[in-house]
Amino acid sequence: MLEIVRSGSYTVSLDTVKLTDEVIIDLRDSKQFSNNHFERAINIPLSDLLNTEYENFFSSTSRKLLTSNDAADAHEAWMLLTQLGYKNLYVLDQGI
Repeated sequence: MLEIVRSGSYTVSLDTVKLTDEVIIDLRDSKQFSNNHFERAINIPLSDLLNTEYENFFSSTSRKLLTSNDAADAHEAWMLLTQLGYKNLYVLDQGI
């Protein structure tokens, strides 16, 4: 994992995203999400990230793009989910 972090290969730019089979996960709280968000984004607040209701979602093969208005939150979520063994996770390098 350290090699991936050092290379930055887990970050993606919005202009390279196709949004056909990718899902944007907005990690902000529901109030901030309701004010504005990327089209087709889903809201999973960082504080709810480990709820069992999301296990199947994170286990899916679709590419998942993590974003927030605080880049540290998106990187924290990526690190945690990656350590738990989930795949196809990326941090969207342009936050909200």
